[in-house]
Amino acid sequence: ELINTGIPDENITVSQMCTHCNSEFYSYRRDKGMTGSMAAFMELR
Repeated sequence: ELINTGIPDENITVSQMCTHCNSEFYSYRRDKGMTGSMAAFMELR
Protein backbone atom coordinates (compact mmCIF):
# COMPACT_ATOMS: atom_id res chain seq x y z
CA GLU A 1 0.00 0.00 0.00
CA LEU A 2 2.84 2.41 0.73
CA ILE A 3 4.34 1.86 -2.73
CA ASN A 4 0.91 2.47 -4.29
CA THR A 5 0.84 5.91 -2.63
CA GLY A 6 4.14 6.86 -4.28
CA ILE A 7 6.61 6.08 -1.49
CA PRO A 8 9.76 4.61 -3.07
CA ASP A 9 10.62 1.03 -2.05
CA GLU A 10 14.06 2.12 -0.78
CA ASN A 11 12.33 4.37 1.78
CA ILE A 12 10.35 1.51 3.34
CA THR A 13 11.76 -0.67 6.12
CA VAL A 14 9.89 -3.68 7.46
CA SER A 15 11.00 -5.08 10.80
CA GLN A 16 11.40 -8.85 11.03
CA MET A 17 10.87 -8.80 14.81
CA CYS A 18 8.18 -11.22 15.99
CA THR A 19 5.96 -10.07 18.86
CA HIS A 20 4.95 -13.67 19.57
CA CYS A 21 8.54 -14.97 19.78
CA ASN A 22 10.15 -12.00 21.56
CA SER A 23 9.08 -11.64 25.20
CA GLU A 24 10.11 -7.95 25.17
CA PHE A 25 6.92 -7.29 23.20
CA TYR A 26 3.26 -7.69 24.17
CA SER A 27 1.49 -10.57 22.38
CA TYR A 28 -2.22 -11.31 22.85
CA ARG A 29 -1.80 -14.83 21.41
CA ARG A 30 1.33 -15.74 23.37
CA ASP A 31 0.00 -14.31 26.64
CA LYS A 32 -3.32 -16.16 26.22
CA GLY A 33 -5.64 -13.18 26.04
CA MET A 34 -3.89 -10.89 28.50
CA THR A 35 -4.35 -7.34 27.26
CA GLY A 36 -1.70 -4.66 27.00
CA SER A 37 -0.68 -1.90 24.66
CA MET A 38 1.98 -1.20 22.07
CA ALA A 39 2.94 1.82 19.98
CA ALA A 40 4.36 2.26 16.51
CA PHE A 41 6.45 5.08 15.11
CA MET A 42 6.48 6.29 11.52
CA GLU A 43 8.29 9.26 10.07
CA LEU A 44 7.91 11.07 6.78
CA ARG A 45 11.10 12.65 5.50
